[in-house]
Amino acid sequence: MSIKQVLTLIMSLALLAALCGCEQPPAETQPDADGYPPVAAELLMATGDMDGSYYAYGNVLAQAVIGAGRGVTISVEGSESTDDSLLRLLSGEIQLAIVQGDALHQRYTGDVSAAQQELQQLQVIAALYPEVCQLIAAADAGISTAAELSGKRVGTGSAGSATAESVRQILAAYQLDAASVQTQALGFGEAAQALTDQQLDAFFAVSAAPNNAVSQLAARRAIVIVPLEGAQIEALIAEYPYYQPQQITPAEYAFLSAPVNSIAVWSMLVCSADLAEDVAYVLTRAMFEQQAAIVAGHAKGVYLDAEAAVRGSSIELHPGARKYYEEIGVL
Repeated sequence: MSIKQVLTLIMSLALLAALCGCEQPPAETQPDADGYPPVAAELLMATGDMDGSYYAYGNVLAQAVIGAGRGVTISVEGSESTDDSLLRLLSGEIQLAIVQGDALHQRYTGDVSAAQQELQQLQVIAALYPEVCQLIAAADAGISTAAELSGKRVGTGSAGSATAESVRQILAAYQLDAASVQTQALGFGEAAQALTDQQLDAFFAVSAAPNNAVSQLAARRAIVIVPLEGAQIEALIAEYPYYQPQQITPAEYAFLSAPVNSIAVWSMLVCSADLAEDVAYVLTRAMFEQQAAIVAGHAKGVYLDAEAAVRGSSIELHPGARKYYEEIGVL
């Protein structure tokens, strides 16, 4: 073989190697044997009132995702309100938040907040579980319907919280407002303590049932859960279709002797639109594949369902989450 032929062969082999290299991504960017892309992300998630269900659920969800061993870790902390969580998410201080779906919808669409354009930088990972509107009253307060809150001292949730907005809508459905009800902006734990100390007659908690603050209160003072039902609630659902009928049962609260009719909204796991697509995909997939661990740690894990997760929100899905839902055929 001549020198010219040898050089031609070497150049051909080099070109072939280069072409093969172009077709194959570097090993560190290739999905693993299970199809997970390689990621390494440490995320911070805000969960609202630490006495509420978001904080407990968020910790269980975080441990399940970490336990999947797919490169995403989540640290959980409380926040003052839904607005606080959303503002911190927009500022980049945190990467994830669990918020009440109705409040997210209102703020995103501009029904409540003038900053809706900023909020449209947020996207949804999944709808998680229904949160029931719980009207808790002292057994001796003489409150058997929401209409009887007139003139009473009522906790309405932390200022700026999603609970506070739901309470405003519920009271309006009964033609009540701050002028007819002695409202106090208190979180779940604060309201439960105030009712124990006879400084409140009732309070609202929009939360998964059982709510820790309510369960602990029941051991200290006789309480009832007031039904939210009838024509006023039917009109509320017609006006705000993100509400749905929901019962609170003796399985959730031992002090109940029969189910109590109420309404619920879905809690949402949201993120910034800036969250990397691969990270959002790994988070979403790991969360659903670790559902058994979530169920073992929190009763509301049974509601984690991919079809419900995409139906529960009118807000845009993150592309990484959408990729997972498309893979499994729910989109």
